[in-house]
Amino acid sequence: MQGWVLLIDSDRDRLKSVSRMLLSSGMRVSCAVSSQAAASFLAQHLPDLIMVSDGLPGGRELAEALKADSRLRNLPLLFLAPGAGSGAALTAEQPALPFPGPARESPSVPPLSRPQQAASAGTPPAGAFPPLEGISYTDAVTNCGGEEILRTVFRKFYESIEERAAAIEGFVAAANWQDYRIAVHSLKSSARLIGAIELSDDAKDLEAAANERRTDAIVAGTPALLDLYRSYRQKLSPLFPQAGGAGGIPAEGKV
Repeated sequence: MQGWVLLIDSDRDRLKSVSRMLLSSGMRVSCAVSSQAAASFLAQHLPDLIMVSDGLPGGRELAEALKADSRLRNLPLLFLAPGAGSGAALTAEQPALPFPGPARESPSVPPLSRPQQAASAGTPPAGAFPPLEGISYTDAVTNCGGEEILRTVFRKFYESIEERAAAIEGFVAAANWQDYRIAVHSLKSSARLIGAIELSDDAKDLEAAANERRTDAIVAGTPALLDLYRSYRQKLSPLFPQAGGAGGIPAEGKV
């Protein structure tokens, strides 16, 4: 599975440039030229990653809106520096107000681009990342479209583990299968992005159980899923040394 990116930018030339870069890395790309178009798209679709131009009118408000929507708040969100092209600087953002829902104007979202074949990324260059248990670097670099995006997605994934695991436990306790399905779908996608293939596959199985209302399978399988999920706090810890030593990702999440 290749990562699916929603790219949001009012600058059509940059939209095309960044879209080509992502497609060349094997990503599946959808585009929106306004916050309103993005809102309409997200009301119906769940991509794996959202990239927003930092200069987009209403872009920060859109990011704020994502955090309050239980369906969308855990999607990885990256800001693209204004004026940047294919070598764009990226920052991670934990999105935050109620999501506005479908916009009244007609969305300007081009049809989904077909995934292109990506070259194997192989293992990262020496020193790019420390060895990590449970991570396929080939899948991670390919799915994220490159090491720079991967660094930011690693941090987003790492910082949200306990909050998202607790939310999934709460949905099971409340027999809230709709939000449970959305949560494990999001986990499936984000785990796949970082190359945590076993975790992604386990979440996929439980998403299928939720779709089919197989509650016995959900209750039986969720504890093991969450044990594996929480183990990534330890597995990913070499990326985040206490003193910010060599090889770690900067604490502010910038790359």
